[in-house]
Amino acid sequence: MEILDKKSNRMSRANAGVSECNEFPDLQRILDFLSLRNLLSNKLFFTFHEFATAPSYDITKLKQ
Repeated sequence: MEILDKKSNRMSRANAGVSECNEFPDLQRILDFLSLRNLLSNKLFFTFHEFATAPSYDITKLKQ
């Protein structure tokens, strides 16, 4: 009986591993999307900050 329990335990762990393996690509896609969204958000923020803090020039004064 103990041998059967060990096999059963191994099978249940193997099934759990297969289940986790099948769920991993979905999790990976979600994490990739979140990291890309975060990267894009940071890029937009720093681009806006760069333009907002850039020195402004009066074009009419430069022509003289």
